[in-house]
Order: sequence, then structure tokens, then C-alpha cells
Amino acid sequence: MKVLFTPDSKFLISASEGGLIKMINIQTRTLVESFEYISKENISCLALSFDGRFLAIGGSTQLQVFEIETKQEVCHLEEIAREIIWLFSIFNQKSRRDSEYCDNSK
Repeated sequence: MKVLFTPDSKFLISASEGGLIKMINIQTRTLVESFEYISKENISCLALSFDGRFLAIGGSTQLQVFEIETKQEVCHLEEIAREIIWLFSIFNQKSRRDSEYCDNSK
């Protein structure tokens, strides 16, 4: 399972190995949003944009980017390397320390 906090620390986003992404309100402990990662591969990275508007979900070969408010997929890339998730975080340098998690053990 992968987890990260939103920039305002109000929500926790989790990703299970089955591909279900959940956004939970920390204060009320309720489910606010859910997304489905369409790839059959395991999720290895989550990254949140600096403004908290976009969520990138990646495996070893695919990347999906969702606009959180609308739950709409805005980008789907196939045959990519994990470095794209890293670049997404570098682009939003301010959020790198607090809003990016990658499992580099694979």
C-alpha cells in the first residue's frame, strides 16, 4: 500500500495493490473520493501536484493523471519508465518532500 498527504494535510490518499485509490478526510475519517487505476500492474508511485489539483498514479510501465475535483482522467501514458513520476515531482519542486512517494525497491 502507498500513501500520501495532500498539501493542506486535510486528506490522506492511499493506493492498494488491487488498484483502488482512496481519498480520506483525516478529521472525519470518511471516504471522500475513489479512483481506479486501470492497469493490471501494481502501483509503485503516487505524486500530487503542488496545488493538490492533480494526482499521478504510476506502475512500472503506465501513468495515469487524475484531476481530483472532477475525478476525470486527464492523462494516460503507456510504456513509460518510473522516472516520469520522479519528473512530475521535480516539476513541482515545492511538493517533492511532502507529496511524493515512490517505491524504489523494485
